[in-house]
Amino acid sequence: MKTFVLSTLSEEDVIRLEKDCNLAVRLQPDAGRIDPRALMDGDQAAYLLRDLTDRLRFPSLYVTASLLLKQYSYCLLMPTLYAMTLLDKGLKVGADNCLLEVTFPGEGAWRARLHLKEREVSSPEGSDRASWREEIVGAVFRDHLAKVIRTVSRVSGLSPTVLWENASIYFYWMYETYMPGKAGEEKRSRINEDFHCLLSAHPSLFGERKNPLKRFFCEKCCLPGCDQPVRIRKTCCLYCEVGDGQLCQTCPKRRCR
Repeated sequence: MKTFVLSTLSEEDVIRLEKDCNLAVRLQPDAGRIDPRALMDGDQAAYLLRDLTDRLRFPSLYVTASLLLKQYSYCLLMPTLYAMTLLDKGLKVGADNCLLEVTFPGEGAWRARLHLKEREVSSPEGSDRASWREEIVGAVFRDHLAKVIRTVSRVSGLSPTVLWENASIYFYWMYETYMPGKAGEEKRSRINEDFHCLLSAHPSLFGERKNPLKRFFCEKCCLPGCDQPVRIRKTCCLYCEVGDGQLCQTCPKRRCR
């Protein structure tokens, strides 16, 4: 039987997650709210996508679905994986414990932050960190993000492949760039260990037939105009359909120009 230590996030950890991971510790009274359970229900998800499309003046549900999942994946994965790897804390990220705070700072612009209703966390007991890590990965991907992706894909008509790659790019960035810059040498091996364990994790932890993090992982390459090597996406996130229409640095369409 798996046993993990349960506790509550310390104030120090809360402050760190708010600063480093944009966690919404206190909800703004004038901000909007998105309940993850609404994004797991077809009718409610369709309503939310149409409302966001109209509010942000996006050209299609395709675009809204993709950009929503970029924001959603970032808000959900950032604090969860950061807390798991750098703090040894497993956040309670079931859909019933989460809210997405949404604000609209200007025309065509929006921001989102994750809010946790309860701050209960788990920690690995003794040497059983691998089992503990599997619990967290399954909770955030299989039991939460995968359900949102399936529903949003179904009601928008956008391929789940695009939505999963939207999530994967933040995973790579967190472990390759962001967390190493926030941690000392003593945490570097843990970052590397968790990164490769998630890349090789069983697909069932993601609710998929293939591990989506591994599916989109490839070597970086050097492109004209880029200071550092970049990992070219396999799909376009459709950000080029809004704003000034510029392509992202990692967009696969760049190879066609």
